[in-house]
Amino acid sequence: MNLVHYLGKKTLGVLACYQQGKVVMHICGVYPRTSNTLRVFFPKGHALAVGDFSTLHLDNRTGVDQFDANISVYRASYKGRVAEVDEDWVLLEQREC
Repeated sequence: MNLVHYLGKKTLGVLACYQQGKVVMHICGVYPRTSNTLRVFFPKGHALAVGDFSTLHLDNRTGVDQFDANISVYRASYKGRVAEVDEDWVLLEQREC
C-alpha cells in the first residue's frame, strides 16, 4: 500500500523543520504520490532548500465538514528530505513514515 491509498490525492499538512536554529512551521497542501514521495505547496512561500529535512503531520479527513462516527481516520507522520524545489512547491522523499 502507499500513502495515496490512505490519505487520498490531496490533503492538508502541518510541516515542521529547523531553519537557522529555529523551528519553523507551515500549513501546506500535500499531494501524495504512489511512490510515497510528497509534492507540497506552500501558499505563503517557504525557505526550504534541497537536502533540508522536515516532518509532516497528515490526516485523511481534509474536506470532511460533518462528524461521521463511521469514518476511517488515517494519520501519518512523514519524515522526509527535500529532493526538489520549484518556487512555492517542494518534493519530499520519504525517510520514515
